Amino acid sequence: MNDLEKRKQVYGICGECNEPGTGFLWCQPCNSKRSVDNFKNWTSGNKDIDKFIQQLQLNAVHCKNYFEWMIPFENFKDITYITRGGFGKIYSAVWPERYIEYWDIENQKWKRFGNTKVALKFWIILFV
Repeated sequence: MNDLEKRKQVYGICGECNEPGTGFLWCQPCNSKRSVDNFKNWTSGNKDIDKFIQQLQLNAVHCKNYFEWMIPFENFKDITYITRGGFGKIYSAVWPERYIEYWDIENQKWKRFGNTKVALKFWIILFV
């Protein structure tokens, strides 16, 4: 059984391109196109970092490989201070939107599920 047949058996067929998926409810070629379309909507302010994040998004073969840039602080809830150290402060928080799970073809939007507990690190930059 070749790679395409294995992927078809394990992940099924993409509802858009009719090719085998690359992850559970994930089609890397289709989601890469969506990522490219969205590149104009964000920037880190650093071209090298932008290219790095874009490559991560383009190459994501599963939802947990997909890197999201700049989640606004206001999107986190129940933020709790944990500790300070290593040039920053650590907080725990709940991210109500959670990470992207899959593309909802019918509604043409990313689908997310429930709350996820996350760690937030705020860097303290010292100029000496």
